[in-house]
Amino acid sequence: MKRFTIKQRLLTLFLIMAVVPCFFIGIAAPSYMRNHEINQTEKYMKSLTDSYAKTLDIYLDELDRMSLLAQINDDVLVALKLVNKKDFDSMSDRIKLMANRALNGEFQFYLQTTREDIMNVILIPINQEQVYISSKNGTLDNVEGYDFSSEKWFTEAVKADGRAVFCGPHQQKYIQTDMGKESVFTVSRAVIDTDKQKVIGVVCACADATILQQVVKEASSVEPGTLVAVLDDKNEYVYGDNILKDSITEDMLEQKKVSVDGEKYSLLYEKTGTSWSLVSLLSYKNLNSKIRFYYVLGLVMAVISLGCMAVIYFGYIKTFTVPLAEIKRVMKAAQNNDLEARCKVESNDEMGDIEKELNKMVERLDQMIKLEYQAKLNQKNAEYEALQAQVQPHFLYNTLGVFVGLNRMGMQDELEEAIFSLRDLMRYALSDQKIVTVGEEAEFIRKYLRLQKLRFMDKINEQILIDPKVQNFKIPRHLFQPIVENAVIHGIEEADHSCQLTVTADLVQEADKLCVMVVIADDGVGFDVNKVQYDDSVGIKNVENRFKHYFPNSEFQIISQVNNGTKILFKIYED
Repeated sequence: MKRFTIKQRLLTLFLIMAVVPCFFIGIAAPSYMRNHEINQTEKYMKSLTDSYAKTLDIYLDELDRMSLLAQINDDVLVALKLVNKKDFDSMSDRIKLMANRALNGEFQFYLQTTREDIMNVILIPINQEQVYISSKNGTLDNVEGYDFSSEKWFTEAVKADGRAVFCGPHQQKYIQTDMGKESVFTVSRAVIDTDKQKVIGVVCACADATILQQVVKEASSVEPGTLVAVLDDKNEYVYGDNILKDSITEDMLEQKKVSVDGEKYSLLYEKTGTSWSLVSLLSYKNLNSKIRFYYVLGLVMAVISLGCMAVIYFGYIKTFTVPLAEIKRVMKAAQNNDLEARCKVESNDEMGDIEKELNKMVERLDQMIKLEYQAKLNQKNAEYEALQAQVQPHFLYNTLGVFVGLNRMGMQDELEEAIFSLRDLMRYALSDQKIVTVGEEAEFIRKYLRLQKLRFMDKINEQILIDPKVQNFKIPRHLFQPIVENAVIHGIEEADHSCQLTVTADLVQEADKLCVMVVIADDGVGFDVNKVQYDDSVGIKNVENRFKHYFPNSEFQIISQVNNGTKILFKIYED
């Protein structure tokens, strides 16, 4: 479980009592007002957009009906068939008059009952020999020889096979007028000969483009910074703010929040019944400016409240945290064996009393530890001296046994050489030096094995490998030699074959620690570790006790099997 200090608990309480209310005052409340304002504005804009979309839909629907008149009026159909014939000019004047009256008169009548903004209807036979223009302002003439196939609305209507084609604002440069080329948006439709199923003409109903301008202007004036555009049935830009001309995409229309030129907008998209659509982008920047006052007021109140409570909190908490920090410092110092540290008592309350009592306790503990430490040190020194003293007599006893064996076999020369070897060994064994290096101990083992080979001859094959990295590692004297001696006497001597004795010392990595590993192994007779008790053995038990005494955190391990030899491992971990 995670530990929480008193200071952290008090700070948590302060945050709950101070920061949380300040958060609601400075952030949550203004944020709620902002979202409420945005939602209300979006609802209002949605209502207006829907209203303007319906207005636009009414105009488009009326233009659509005007473009359909030629298809459903039999007189117009018959007249169109006649004017498309190659011999129309040679027909009688009566037929020509009736055809022209049908093509001009029908649309002129219906135009009088439409909205004022619907300006004219243009009927173009497919051969374009004659163009019929009906207008509320009287008959208009087309530009002579004008090729209507260059107009998008004409070519699209021919391809649409009788379906209505909506076209955005463009100038009527194909009409002769003194008022200039007026901008219109149109609905055009091909007139189909139902008998032969071919296009015999195109009808184009035109409305003043100022309608679109008015719709866009009124929609964008509701909220400053609002962008509005009219899109066609393919969701391509028709009219509106120029910034949206190249910005609107299909993916964009499916989102509620979009970014245009680095500014964020709320997108409102309404489809009309004629497949045209009105899209409005509500600027978050302008909406945020409306409620900036709420944020400023909330933040000011939050800062003032937080500042006042912080002064009270930090002034009060200091009376707890400072003494506690002193107590913690002294206790940590005592834990690290620094018993000279003392609390600085600066208060007369309960915390001051605790500091005084802690100082007394640390002082008494220091005195007790010093007495106990001295006693333990004396005891350890005595134990170590006793263990060290056991080695030399044991070693000498076993070595003299070798001499007796040589003498019984009559090997006088070998006995003399052995005595001289013993002289060199005794200098090391009787030395007052208690601590030696791994290299020095290895050299002593070499001399000891040389002495033993005088007795056992080729029965012993030794190999001593010492890593230079551990050559100077400090160990107690006679730490490894008794193990070697034990291997010779109990492992090799009792074997009926030539044996290999190996001593290795290496520096190895175990997990995340470095380890000096010494291995003494033989392939002698071995023994069953689980059945043999070696507690009373001077050799192995003495070595283990001395090893654990000098290296408390290290490992001593015996591995042996009957007829498979013995291996003893020393693992000395570096601090």
